[in-house]
Amino acid sequence: MSLRPSKPRPSTRSAEDEANKKEDRYYSAVEELAKVEKKIASVTAEREELVDRIPRAELDEEYALGDELKERYKNLGRALEAWEKQRDSLEGDRGATAPA
Repeated sequence: MSLRPSKPRPSTRSAEDEANKKEDRYYSAVEELAKVEKKIASVTAEREELVDRIPRAELDEEYALGDELKERYKNLGRALEAWEKQRDSLEGDRGATAPA
């Protein structure tokens, strides 16, 4: 009788591999979530800045600039919605793949 541990059975390896893949997906989701959160903060800050710049442009009678800024504000709103959806998805992935 040998005191050496036996080699893991294929099903054990398979389960271990699956656990490692799940852990990798978790950390990947966490990293991506941090990037998305940073992007959301950046876009939100830019939109807040535009709220101040649009009226100033119009007061300075720079109507073309005001129109461009309004369009930028709308586009950032759409982008923000997309980033928030991605954040929600990543939060779901993170929760589903969280290590036990």
